[in-house]
Amino acid sequence: MAERVPLDNLAQPSQRTPAAFFRTTRQTDIWLLAGILLLMGLAFWMIFTEFGDVLLRRGPGSVAEMDQVAFTAETGVQLVVVAMTAGDGMIDIRFRVVDPDKAFVMHDWDNPPTIIDHDTGAELWRTRHDGAHDDDLHAGVIYSHIILNGSGLIERGERIDLRVGDIVLEDIPVQ
Repeated sequence: MAERVPLDNLAQPSQRTPAAFFRTTRQTDIWLLAGILLLMGLAFWMIFTEFGDVLLRRGPGSVAEMDQVAFTAETGVQLVVVAMTAGDGMIDIRFRVVDPDKAFVMHDWDNPPTIIDHDTGAELWRTRHDGAHDDDLHAGVIYSHIILNGSGLIERGERIDLRVGDIVLEDIPVQ
């Protein structure tokens, strides 16, 4: 028969040291390390599959980083941002007027500003203006021009070309 140990000799939970609680074996350490590496790999995979196209994209990351000297000289406007809006059903083109005398091309209804899909060459030009502002443009003011994206041709993160008048600004990132 087994020898009975008095309860007074057993260490109470309050008497155990924290170091004794965290003692591990080599096998436990290996499993812990494997689990951490697996979680890190999973996190990397999730981030890369979600944002890989953005991380690997070539060219400027925003409109502010683009070289617009020739475009601004010809059109009198400087592109500020191109962004999806209204549940991706519209493309918002924001531009700052630099030369009001040249900037009228943004309101040329016979030759409206046209978005060209950089990859396919498909064009969107159907505008949604409806008198959001008068046609008298002022230097230094940022205006908005909305183009309908009803077909869902353009998506966030893609790159487009913008034709205004006779000049085309290429490889514009869409936010």
